[in-house]
Amino acid sequence: MFIIKFFKNSFGFKDKRSSKLLTHQSDVINNMVTSFLEIDDLENVVKVNHSSHEIFNKSRLVKSLLQAVVFGEYNKVETLLQKYPHLLLERGTIKDYSGRVHVNRTALQLALGACDYDVENSKHVITVRGMVELIIEYFNHLPYKNSQWINKVILDQYENQLPSDDKIEAQKAINDAVELKRMTEYIEKASQRECAMLSSFEERIHTRICKHAKEKCYPTLNKIMQSFLHATSPEMFEKFFVKFEIYITNQNLIVNNDFNFDLLKALYQFRYYLQPKASFNRSTHFNHDLLFEALELYEKNFARFGDTSTSPKNAFFWQKVVGGIECYLPACDAERIASSEYEPLEERKSDRTMVFRQNEYGKFFPLKLTNSTKLGINTAYFYGGEISVRAIGITWLRPSKMLKTYFEQKKHRQIVFEKKYRDLNHKSISM
Repeated sequence: MFIIKFFKNSFGFKDKRSSKLLTHQSDVINNMVTSFLEIDDLENVVKVNHSSHEIFNKSRLVKSLLQAVVFGEYNKVETLLQKYPHLLLERGTIKDYSGRVHVNRTALQLALGACDYDVENSKHVITVRGMVELIIEYFNHLPYKNSQWINKVILDQYENQLPSDDKIEAQKAINDAVELKRMTEYIEKASQRECAMLSSFEERIHTRICKHAKEKCYPTLNKIMQSFLHATSPEMFEKFFVKFEIYITNQNLIVNNDFNFDLLKALYQFRYYLQPKASFNRSTHFNHDLLFEALELYEKNFARFGDTSTSPKNAFFWQKVVGGIECYLPACDAERIASSEYEPLEERKSDRTMVFRQNEYGKFFPLKLTNSTKLGINTAYFYGGEISVRAIGITWLRPSKMLKTYFEQKKHRQIVFEKKYRDLNHKSISM
């Protein structure tokens, strides 16, 4: 009924026959409608309206492929491409685990945006297959297409996703560094006691929200927090955060008179900054340097912040800053952390899975609100499981060093990929 009303109200159609309303539209309009529908919705439309089967079945397959790419489901992507390689030329809109909405993207563009490349160990043996390389392989399965045409399409999709003069991404990298520095300075200024009080406050808040989620009720606390964390502007954030301060004070959720509201606000501003603000239609999905720099700062300040992982300042930084940034990792990177015992680049081959190697911790994604532990609230993930406030010596915990090689490999593969297809297209033009 939604689809029928959409066409009638938006385009003034008088025809009562739903089949024509659904089938006699341009590709642009059909794509616009199907972008609002989830995969289950598309399947239901196909079942009840056989005349629209071709349109919505195609949209369902496209959406299934795109979702599998952003969810890091390598085997599912391969299965779909074995049957339908032509889907590589289709575009769609999809949302990933972190809430980023990717608009009018192809499967290759989503994989490129996630930097989902092959992973090699120190002996240059591929230990994890990348989505980019898989998709490139199936471009060669397109019928009646020669290599010159395929290389041109691949380069066009690449340039549309990762333009060489992307000033927006460059500015975002600068902003990321500024926000991380600002958050670190607030932690540095705060006392151990203030950090401990805020962590305790967050535990109380998280427990209450988990209870509400299980009971499927959404009282004032949830609504106020969602209003400022998803505010449409910094000014709206300020307005709703004032309401939040008044509420938690009146509800006696603050048990200490010397509670550091400045640190609380800085933390929520950092989370607000990390939240996706608009749809993604180009650039990389995640700034890997931000996580790397956060890990470096954790190690650099470790002694000054208490010299143990259980000190309130170190625990605060690890759980809320490192963990908060990890909430926005692309699926392929979350899989690497989930399946790694000591390093992201192991000698042996490993499966692409969200399930932690330490099985008691479940999965990295999707993040579940009802869990007693919450990424970015009271934990961060590493070494194939959850590391919250367990006593871990900094002498051997060097996460930045371990991830550096992995991140550098991603950047190198991106450069090699671009050069390869630019050279191939240059040769074809010269000929």
